[in-house]
Amino acid sequence: MTIGEKIKALRLARGMTQTAICEGGVTRNMLSRIENGAALPSLPTLQHIVKKLGVSAGYFLDEVDDAFPYLKIALMPSVREAYRSGQYAQCLERIASLQKDDELRFIEASSFLALGKETYRRGHLVSAEHFFRQAIAAARHTLYHSEILIEESEYHLAAIERARENKLPELTTSSGRLYDEKIEYYLYLYMLHVTKNTRYDLAAAIYDTMKFTSTLFRKHLNARLSLLARNNSRAATLLSELLEDIKSTDCDPIFAINVLNDSESVAGALGHYEAAYRVLLQKNELLGNFQK
Repeated sequence: MTIGEKIKALRLARGMTQTAICEGGVTRNMLSRIENGAALPSLPTLQHIVKKLGVSAGYFLDEVDDAFPYLKIALMPSVREAYRSGQYAQCLERIASLQKDDELRFIEASSFLALGKETYRRGHLVSAEHFFRQAIAAARHTLYHSEILIEESEYHLAAIERARENKLPELTTSSGRLYDEKIEYYLYLYMLHVTKNTRYDLAAAIYDTMKFTSTLFRKHLNARLSLLARNNSRAATLLSELLEDIKSTDCDPIFAINVLNDSESVAGALGHYEAAYRVLLQKNELLGNFQK
C-alpha cells in the first residue's frame, strides 16, 4: 500500500471524515490528492495526519501494511496510565478501536472485572452482570493466565444469582477451590440462616466457633443474636451503627439489604415507625438499583 492508501484505509477504519483529518493542518484538496496518490505529504503535513489518526509516522514509511503494531505503540502509554489510575472505562474506550492481541484482551478482561466489582458494590446488579460476562469472554480469548479473572467473575455472577433467588450458596466454588474471603462470606450467610431458624443458645454456640474477621459481619450477627435473645434495644443500637457503616463503606449490596431488612423490622417492633419508614425508603432505593 502507498502512503495515501494507508492514510485513507486507516481514516475509514476509524470512521473519520476528511474534514476531521484536515482540521487545523491541511486542506481537504491536498488530503484528497495524497489519498489518491497524486501527491506526497510534506513532513509537517504527515505529522499532522498521524496525530489525527493516532499512529506513529513509521507506519506510513514502513513496507508492512498492518497498522496494528503502530497503533498499539502510540496508544499503550495512555492505556496503561488509565488502568493504573483506576479509570477502567477510559481504558476500555482507548482500546475499543484496536484489534485485540493477548495483552489487550487481558487488560480488557481486567478492566471489565474491575468495573463489574464497582457496580456490584453500588448494587447495580444488571450492569455488574454485564461487565462480569464481558470479563469472562475477554479472558477466554487470551493466552495469558486468566483463570483467576474468570473464577472471580463467575463467583460474582453466582452471588448475583443468589441475590435474585435469595438462596444460600455452597461452600465451594465451581472448581472446588476455596478462598478465605469467600468462605467468611459464605459462613456469614449460613449464620443468617441459623439465626432465623435456631434458638438462641444453639445459634450463639455455633457463632462462637466461627472467628469472623469482618467487623461488619460480627456486628450484624451480634444484632441477630440479640434479637434471638429478645434484646431488641441492643439489636437496634448495633443496627443503627451498621446503617452508618454501610453509608461510608463499599460493602456488598446483599449485606446492606440484610441490615436494612433487620433495621426496619426492629424499628417497627420498638414502635419507632418514622425510623422504620426511613429505612424502608433506603431499602427500596437500593432494591431499585438492582435493576440497573
